[in-house]
Amino acid sequence: MAGANKELRCESSMLSFHGRYTLVKHIVLTLYHALLAYLGCGLRYKFWAFMCVTPLAKYAHQKPRTSRGVAIFLCSVAQDFIAAFVCFHLTPLYLHDGRFFMFPIVIVFMKLVLEGLRFLAFDFGRGVSYVVKMSWNPLDHVLVFVVAGSFEITGLLSDFGAQLSYWDYPLFVVQILAFDLVFGVAHYYSHRVPALWEFHKQHHEYRREDLNIFANFFAHIYDSIIMNIGFVSSAFLAVTAGGTSHYFMADLAFAGLGTHQKYVEETMQLCYYFEYDVLDLLFGTRRVSSFHNRHHHCCGGFYSAFGSLPDHLFTQWVPRLGGRWLGPSEKQPTLLTSRAVGAKQGKKSLTQ
Repeated sequence: MAGANKELRCESSMLSFHGRYTLVKHIVLTLYHALLAYLGCGLRYKFWAFMCVTPLAKYAHQKPRTSRGVAIFLCSVAQDFIAAFVCFHLTPLYLHDGRFFMFPIVIVFMKLVLEGLRFLAFDFGRGVSYVVKMSWNPLDHVLVFVVAGSFEITGLLSDFGAQLSYWDYPLFVVQILAFDLVFGVAHYYSHRVPALWEFHKQHHEYRREDLNIFANFFAHIYDSIIMNIGFVSSAFLAVTAGGTSHYFMADLAFAGLGTHQKYVEETMQLCYYFEYDVLDLLFGTRRVSSFHNRHHHCCGGFYSAFGSLPDHLFTQWVPRLGGRWLGPSEKQPTLLTSRAVGAKQGKKSLTQ
């Protein structure tokens, strides 16, 4: 029991550190983007900053030592450069206004091709599997229209020639929080309410070690609609909050698709607001697309998409809305309680 309590105290201190770090990170990045707006910096500056800074940050984080590690690192840098070209150059030229609905389709295709080439180049024939699960129900594949509709709304109401403004980064943070709140509540109920779990459990046939881009679309259509309400709410928030750029939704799609990416830790998880990811790399904290990836290993936690909201917000407060439990009456174990029980059972087996 003492070991379990020590682990819980360690976990609590880590969560406390992450909260302080996140607050300082948001303050620093808000001031940084305000300075960029004051100096009149635009997409050209952001593109070249991405090209120069991200390889250095990734090298400091990954520290490749072998020839294979260096080759994988260079491959990941090439993938990042291709993604940056699509986001910073291709999108403003060809995917603006009424064609912005094509952006998530282009990103899916790009990530799918790059992930497949990465697998064939370094893991094929080495005992590493690439699992592709497909649903034969045609309705399960209309998710793209749900997401594309959100981007169409944003594209029609965005100014694709707008320069960086003082409110860009704060609105991006608000959108992440809003997305995580909507997604987290819907996701938590999908695990608590038996009727919703019947739709959601298909998606969990993908275990963490098998995740790849195809996992984003392996889900029942009803579950897909529920899980992607976050994109619709984010598009509505971007418009009503006075955001005039498309950067918010573009990075949400980029990070959202990365949550099920096979090699998610190798590549950058944001483009327009890559500084957010760079700081997480340098300080060794959980990254924006890596959070939900862990949910497929531990279903009793990691309910939000990007980790901006803690699990206890959902496990302690969401079920009490309306004064009653909407799911099974038994208490669902959280990540912390599961660890405590595991430590207690391990200690008991050692004493026996």
